[in-house]
Amino acid sequence: MIADYSVRISFLDAFARGRQAAEQVSTLDPTMAEPYAALGIIEASEWRYQTGVALLKRAVVLRPSFAIAHHGWGPP
Repeated sequence: MIADYSVRISFLDAFARGRQAAEQVSTLDPTMAEPYAALGIIEASEWRYQTGVALLKRAVVLRPSFAIAHHGWGPP
């Protein structure tokens, strides 16, 4: 499948859609690390660092080998 990059959405709209999708997934399966990492990155990008770090830590607890959560959180 080839990605279609011709459709443009605003940065804020992309974050809103990402937040909604991640919240849905975390509700459906609270054991998945991915939605918590996505929410953590979104929160940190919106200047809510403490909430973002808490969500990224939750992702690491759920899946300790999840590199994206480690990268977003910071410590080795």
